[in-house]
Amino acid sequence: MIQRVQSIYLAIAAAVTLVFAFTTFAYFEVNESLYFLRATGLFYQDTTEIIFLEPNMSVSAVVLFSLLLCVSAVFNYKNRATQLRLVSLGIVAQLALVGLIFFASSFISEDLFEGTAPVIEYEWVSFLPVLSIISLFL
Repeated sequence: MIQRVQSIYLAIAAAVTLVFAFTTFAYFEVNESLYFLRATGLFYQDTTEIIFLEPNMSVSAVVLFSLLLCVSAVFNYKNRATQLRLVSLGIVAQLALVGLIFFASSFISEDLFEGTAPVIEYEWVSFLPVLSIISLFL
């Protein structure tokens, strides 16, 4: 039955991953210019618009993979062994995402800095994969 408790926890994990996919998880300022890091890549805020600078394919791929694992685990309620394997793989994917968040923010293109070292500030969204790991574990 899809309305079991573990299905609710898996749906929460999928929703949290979806929120992470479309929000800014870190930002920094270089020479009075504001840059944003999202799961899809690096963005620059101009005075009137937000401009896409470079993609971040590794974070995007892990977010998409994790989201697909959560959704497929929700609909695999009839086969508990497969559901447990999908959840275990989802936890590993979320752990990889936590590492990629900090890896991606520390290896931003040196051309943007122009000799200055930016201070990267992480938003509360960068800790959503930890909430997703807890939800997958439950």
